[in-house]
Amino acid sequence: CERERERDREAMKTSEDEEAKFIPVKWIENYTYCPRQFFFLTMGLRERQTEFMKEGKEEQEGIEEKERRRETVLARRKEKVKGRWFDVPLRSEKLGLVGQVDMVLEVDDGLIVVDFKDASGERPTDGFVYQTAAYSMMAEQKFGRKVKRFIVYYTKNDKAFELPLTDSLRNHVVFVVKRMKRIVSEERIPPVVTGKKCVSCGFRYVCKGR
Repeated sequence: CERERERDREAMKTSEDEEAKFIPVKWIENYTYCPRQFFFLTMGLRERQTEFMKEGKEEQEGIEEKERRRETVLARRKEKVKGRWFDVPLRSEKLGLVGQVDMVLEVDDGLIVVDFKDASGERPTDGFVYQTAAYSMMAEQKFGRKVKRFIVYYTKNDKAFELPLTDSLRNHVVFVVKRMKRIVSEERIPPVVTGKKCVSCGFRYVCKGR
């Protein structure tokens, strides 16, 4: 309900000094794609938004509306959903992360975290996997229930990738966050690693291989 959402919003508020301790979870994807992207974000720069990005946001809103009316997980399986939360605010003192995940489902054996991605493909990228795994670890802290698996959902080609939240994956998320924190503390731009992905990078206007 709206009252509960308001309490969540209040819980997310911090002083400027305290907020500096937290890294947005969504930046894990940027760091994995290219550490320089993450560095530019920490410097207050923003990725240029395209019309494609705007269309993706509208499409996601439509998908969320459909999910509110469904009784099973993404309408693909017989597993009954006992509870469903959208746009869940999360913050972890332990990890030093803050963010908002698209959907959390309660099923018989715990929670399933679902992250909608305006993308298509036959497998989720590493950045999407690590980001959603981090959301899952934070959801465990918030709800006090175990997350054994999570879903990266590609909206463009209607693909749902369900992955186990393994100990190895948990450890890698912690490792990645430590590397990100080091960049923040040292304020040193990571070295250039050029490749095909640079062509479509939203930070190309400021990076330029320097």
